[in-house]
Amino acid sequence: MRSANLPEDTIGVVEAAKLLKVHVSCIYRWLHGKRIAAWRVGGRWWLSKAEVLAVPQRVGPGEALASAAQRPTLTHAQAVALLREKGYVV
Repeated sequence: MRSANLPEDTIGVVEAAKLLKVHVSCIYRWLHGKRIAAWRVGGRWWLSKAEVLAVPQRVGPGEALASAAQRPTLTHAQAVALLREKGYVV
C-alpha cells in the first residue's frame, strides 16, 4: 500500500491531459469517477505523474480502471501541508 503522502511527481490536471493526449474533461471524468488517484487542495486537483502515465497500461477495451477505494486518502490539512512543503502557494 502506498504512503499517505503526496508523491514527489505531483502534477496538475492540464499537465496530466497533455501527457496522455486527452481532453482535460476526460481527466476530470476519471477524477470524479474515482478512477485515478488524486488529491484536491485549494480547489485544484493534484495527481501523481506515475499514476497518470500508468493509465494507458491499465485501461484497454472493456477493462475497468483499478479501484480507487484501495488508495489511501489525505485530510485536507495534510495535503495542504505537503503542498506547502513543496513550495506551492495554497
